[in-house]
Amino acid sequence: FLEWKQNHDEMFVEIEVSVQSIVFDILEKFQDLIDANLDREQADPYLIALAIHKKATVISEERLLSNEAVIDPRRKEKMRIPNVCRYYGVPVMKLVEFINSDGWRKA
Repeated sequence: FLEWKQNHDEMFVEIEVSVQSIVFDILEKFQDLIDANLDREQADPYLIALAIHKKATVISEERLLSNEAVIDPRRKEKMRIPNVCRYYGVPVMKLVEFINSDGWRKA
């Protein structure tokens, strides 16, 4: 993996202190965006924080939870990226929407 990563450094960004602050804010407001019991990294809060910091659009295939589901204390599923993005005013689109909006064409 290390060799692959070194050959693709442009795909990785350092997490600045300002982005870390946004991550903390996100997790304070949306604790169930991640599963605290998992023993691995979970990128969703970092992805959203980076989008907030860079004023970027998030590409996600997750569907928006209904307002009723978001406020239901009995909800069993975790919070979703589009809901958190909506809260912070971050644009979200599906991959196919991005491809179409970016003008990709078949070769």
